[in-house]
Amino acid sequence: MKEWTLRDLYVLCARYVPAASRHPSSQVHGRPKWWPAHEIGHLLTAHPAELGRPMFGLDLEKLTTADAIDLEHELRCRELAAMSVSGRLLEHAGRADLASQEREDTDTSTMYWDDRGRVAELLREFRCLHLPTTLQGLERKLSRVVSR
Repeated sequence: MKEWTLRDLYVLCARYVPAASRHPSSQVHGRPKWWPAHEIGHLLTAHPAELGRPMFGLDLEKLTTADAIDLEHELRCRELAAMSVSGRLLEHAGRADLASQEREDTDTSTMYWDDRGRVAELLREFRCLHLPTTLQGLERKLSRVVSR
């Protein structure tokens, strides 16, 4: 059953996801319709210190540290956790087609990453295993995240 619309997700993204944290191409006209749900997914799986940082501090293309392998693992798992959230948000909006499109648009190395259980840990840590089932509940959750 549809709990919210795609338009609701656009509004919530604009209201709660810090502009500074959004992917640089999020302002590009013609971006995929799943984009706002994905940005909300990142918001819900971000640590408070990451709010306001570019791309929530998750830029895979800027890996330069000596522990790049461990960091790459964590970043890809965080991407998959955000996708888990966004896919469920899109399904609640009655747009399973867009959840499927998001998976298709994601690079193969991330989609088939061996997360070794880390994605489930992240979803538990950020209390995203179960998402609110109403628009009001989702908005309360987003409000709590940005005020912590």
